[in-house]
Amino acid sequence: MRQVIAERALKVGEFTLSSGGKSEFYFDLRPVLCNPMYATLAADLICSWAEKNATTKERFDGGLQYQFVGCPAISGILLASAMANAALVTSREWDAPYPSVLYYAPKKHGTGGDLHGGLRAGDQVLLVDDVLTTGRSLLEMIAAIKAAGGHIVRCCVLLDREAGGVEAIEAVGVPVRTVYTLRHFLHYIEAKKVLAKV
Repeated sequence: MRQVIAERALKVGEFTLSSGGKSEFYFDLRPVLCNPMYATLAADLICSWAEKNATTKERFDGGLQYQFVGCPAISGILLASAMANAALVTSREWDAPYPSVLYYAPKKHGTGGDLHGGLRAGDQVLLVDDVLTTGRSLLEMIAAIKAAGGHIVRCCVLLDREAGGVEAIEAVGVPVRTVYTLRHFLHYIEAKKVLAKV
């Protein structure tokens, strides 16, 4: 999966991040997660990483328990949908409990609202996202979930840019697990910068 991200999602140049910061490289995982094979692989990675890093109590209770896979729009929806679908396929039982997708996208039109998916007070949410930078969008979603009475069991991220996002999210009481960090891609970034100058 790391090779796929490096080849298909990593761009070099001049970019403005969603946080407003500037960067000489950018990870655009939308083309990767739009591919069902890669989306499924990414979902499997996050699911196994979340279970692998479960606490002793969680393992004793039968693993992580959650009713929703939550994510900010838009790329996160692709990842969360793949995870929810994988849970359904794995159960092979239509009446077995499996998570639904909960996404965060403030709306001023239609029915309005910030959270979409049917969260109820007391529901457990596993937060996921494709790329984590400062964590601003996830922090907004965390605040909305808590305000609605939901509980976040963990936040799992496919790629952490190591720009303070993990620390910011854990500061509000949500443990974070990451599959990859920026350090996994430094040599790919340097190689692409060299090729861009040729």
